[in-house]
Amino acid sequence: MNSKENEQKNLLILVVCIIINILTYILARGVIAPQIFRPFSGVLAQIGLSCSVIAVLTNKKRGFVSFMVVWGIVIGSTLIGLISSSFNLALLPSIGLAVLSIIIDYIIYSNILQSDTMQKELNVQNSKLMESNKLMEEKDESLRILAYKDQLTGMNNKTYFCEQIDEAIKQKKPFTVVYSDLDNFKGINDSFGPEIGDSVVLAYAERFSSFCGNKYPCARTSGDDFALLITGEHSESELTNIIEQLRSTMTSPMNIRGRALAITASYGVASYSNAGGDTATLLNNAIISVYRAKAGGKNRINFYSNS
Repeated sequence: MNSKENEQKNLLILVVCIIINILTYILARGVIAPQIFRPFSGVLAQIGLSCSVIAVLTNKKRGFVSFMVVWGIVIGSTLIGLISSSFNLALLPSIGLAVLSIIIDYIIYSNILQSDTMQKELNVQNSKLMESNKLMEEKDESLRILAYKDQLTGMNNKTYFCEQIDEAIKQKKPFTVVYSDLDNFKGINDSFGPEIGDSVVLAYAERFSSFCGNKYPCARTSGDDFALLITGEHSESELTNIIEQLRSTMTSPMNIRGRALAITASYGVASYSNAGGDTATLLNNAIISVYRAKAGGKNRINFYSNS
């Protein structure tokens, strides 16, 4: 039931209660068929009182005000009857009942106001709590992003990449880690300065992450080191083909602040099926393969082996 329908229902209850209350008062006074209804005046009075209580409970302020008017009319008409009947004391119970009804209605309405006030305060506190929880969730999300993101490139970082390896190991399915290290990066920093070095990293990161897309989880693991994860069982030739595709995206010179720089990288490859049983070992073996590629002349691919 929507608020409009509920409002109409409560208004109908109020009108019915007022009509019943007035009717019971008239019958209890003996205006209609006194020989029939006067013996039941006590019951009729209780019905009238119950109607006022119901009206206040359902309509709150509107019900309280309406029955203050009704009880005022009852008291006024009874006083008029009392005066006109030369103070017939038999009418005093009607005044007493009206006063008692006013007191009861007031107590009920006061409790309703207090309850509504407490409910409003609870709603405000609940709203503040929800807002606080929302802010905490946003902060947690921001912290999570900071924990997993590289600040320079915006790529995922080593923490993220290690978790990806951990998850792949848990699944007990074959996968391969490809580690990339830029060639001659120290020379670039020494020759052109760290700002140019950062620009080179950014340019390489853009091509690297663009190649990986959503297909290969990837990350910047340290200064000029990057890594990607290839899931599934692949032969050495298949892995070589994937890495050659990556290398082909790096062949064209990078425009670094007006300088055209040809950047190459060495690649180390370590597969979970033959390179070790935990994340640290697997990454270490991939890095060893990178060093072997550099030692072999740079700008090449080296597959890890124990020999």
